[in-house]
Amino acid sequence: SPELISILKKLYQLQDSLPQSKNKVIILKRAANEYRWLREISKNQKIILVNIPSTQLHVYDGTKNPINMKVIVGKTKTPTNTLSSTLAQVIINPYWTVPKSIATKEMLPILKKDRSYIDRTHLQVLNENYRVVSPNNINWQNYDVDNFPFTIRQSTGCDNSLGVLKLDFDSPFGIYLHDTPEKALFENSSRFYSHGCMRMERPIEMGKWVLQNNRAALDTIDLSKCYKNPTPINIPVSQKIHVIVWYSLLDFDNNGRLHFFKDIYHKFSY
Repeated sequence: SPELISILKKLYQLQDSLPQSKNKVIILKRAANEYRWLREISKNQKIILVNIPSTQLHVYDGTKNPINMKVIVGKTKTPTNTLSSTLAQVIINPYWTVPKSIATKEMLPILKKDRSYIDRTHLQVLNENYRVVSPNNINWQNYDVDNFPFTIRQSTGCDNSLGVLKLDFDSPFGIYLHDTPEKALFENSSRFYSHGCMRMERPIEMGKWVLQNNRAALDTIDLSKCYKNPTPINIPVSQKIHVIVWYSLLDFDNNGRLHFFKDIYHKFSY
């Protein structure tokens, strides 16, 4: 864009007098190529773009940009991975299947001390045949990180960690876009709190845009109510929508203004 070119020229002029501007020139050069690529592929496609450093989500529908919103992404210890995928389905009232690393390293030590943890956090224990079993009949002391033949999942409903909606797509890292019951975190300027998944500020708006004319199930959700254990509803996405998660230290706000962001994961090479 003309704005980007103008800023690039100014930084070139300043780079000898301001050492930090050299880094900004490098960031701008790389970002210019990234956004040029994004512009080309988004001309005739629908894209959901998540930028990790800015914790922002942008929707591109051809030449339109109908949605921009905040997201919460992974902590520095559990970073969100970059990826490119395609939306498969929208899940209303999803289960949260706890990743094995969380189940064994974080939950199992608690279960060894407190059996009531399962009920208090609305979790279910499934055996190797994927059938729900009673946690009270399990001697948790017999299990560890290398020997854990169970799957733990969280019941559906408003207390679920994924909230009331999940955008499902092929992900080698087991990370997705979803709702969250922790709405207050979106008020923070630094939003790096998750285990890697991406929590959306306005998930219902996203779900309606994705489903377009097939959003009847979404229209029945009353967010003022707290539903307990509702049946999950899986709705296939009929249109092709790409999901891109990238790591750019440059992003634009809703007014088109340019902003630089901190290299939170220390991934950027100068």
